[in-house]
Amino acid sequence: MIAMVCFVQKVSAQSASTTFNFSATVEKWIAVAEGTVNVGLEGSWNHTKVNPGIAGSQNLVGFPQWKTRLEDNVYANCPFTVTYSGMPILSRTELNGNGADRLQTSIVIRNYINGYYNAELAGFERQDMSFVSGPEGANTGTFTNQSLSFQTPHNGEVITEIFMSAALPHLSPDFGNANTWNQSADAGLYTCQVVATYAAL
Repeated sequence: MIAMVCFVQKVSAQSASTTFNFSATVEKWIAVAEGTVNVGLEGSWNHTKVNPGIAGSQNLVGFPQWKTRLEDNVYANCPFTVTYSGMPILSRTELNGNGADRLQTSIVIRNYINGYYNAELAGFERQDMSFVSGPEGANTGTFTNQSLSFQTPHNGEVITEIFMSAALPHLSPDFGNANTWNQSADAGLYTCQVVATYAAL
């Protein structure tokens, strides 16, 4: 049996280096400053604010009125979606128990990331959600772009603009028109609610 012994000689270099790689991960984050934002039409809504015409068609023509801009309400540091839920039709309960009186309602919620005016920053994006209710007291309506997706807001800010218009659900003034109870909006405060849910992608 022959035993073999190997000798390893360590040779020192004149210089040597080791590289240390450091890293940190920033978590995805979405925050909303105000859980509830109140938006209203100025003053009160009356019969003189709409033009006489065919029932159900005297308004909601064109873009709704600008109402407010929220520049610091939503923060996001990652791609995200915003999804709108609810039935945004301005309504109030009939005092005689018939059901609800409703106004024709048009709402637009516009979102901007990475700037405000015409692509100020790389990644500028603007998208709108809109809702238009049915005419003549109908409790139905149509969402357009109910769910929206955005890339990363580089400065974190999501700018939100809100537009709203409303009209009486029938020919105005009433004289000579055979309106049903739900085609004639009684005096009072009409309200509705939209919930915007933000989620990281």
